[in-house]
Amino acid sequence: MVNALKSKPALAAWEVLNEPEGTLQTGYDSNKCFDTSRLANSGAGWSNKNEPTSKLIPIKNMLRFINLLSSAIHSTDSKALVTVGSWSELTQTDSYGQFNHYKDQCLTSAGGQSNGIIDFYQMHTYSHGGKWNSNAPFKVITI
Repeated sequence: MVNALKSKPALAAWEVLNEPEGTLQTGYDSNKCFDTSRLANSGAGWSNKNEPTSKLIPIKNMLRFINLLSSAIHSTDSKALVTVGSWSELTQTDSYGQFNHYKDQCLTSAGGQSNGIIDFYQMHTYSHGGKWNSNAPFKVITI
């Protein structure tokens, strides 16, 4: 598909996955890239709330998938931009006590492909019970 569409000027980027955190298993790992324990009370894994946690996906597997698919896209079309649509700022920043799981180091550590990185961050934000996260992008003022 990438090969067939790589010359199309209307194609801005490939989103390899939308809100993967919905199927994310939370838990401790000694490798910070794969440690999702701090997300346990944040709502991660929402798509399978009524399923056993064994049906959720460890982030290492998710990052490996993103790395390998991003690498395949970049290898087929070196000009292609690749992204992941994340559910919030909680997994895409090293600020506010959070950890950016989608940084190059984490993606290549999981999948081993140096070109299997994302080119830009795409983040969604939602209110929960009518309240926004204190670190929601439009609530934080930096100068």
